[in-house]
Amino acid sequence: MLIVGLVLAAFGDVGPLLLVPRFEPMFAIFSMDLPLLTQAFVDYPWALCPLPLLVAALWMLWPRRRRDLAALLFGGIVGIGAGALTVTAIYLPIFRLGQAL
Repeated sequence: MLIVGLVLAAFGDVGPLLLVPRFEPMFAIFSMDLPLLTQAFVDYPWALCPLPLLVAALWMLWPRRRRDLAALLFGGIVGIGAGALTVTAIYLPIFRLGQAL
């Protein structure tokens, strides 16, 4: 279960590294101020990279009886949450542009 938790957390932190650079040219075309969340992802796409380390630290610190389940749940929650946050950050400027029209 620890491995699955680590993989889920890794998927969450790889998203900004792969997706944000592909969207940066489109953000430049908008020629408008980016929302704070989007600007943070553009400036620091590596900020979510420590998520698998947090899963491993939680696994080591949790009591032995439930440590595998805790790592799986935490890895799944942060992985899915980081993925949702990445998608939201990428599409916020598009939503803002649509609202302005």
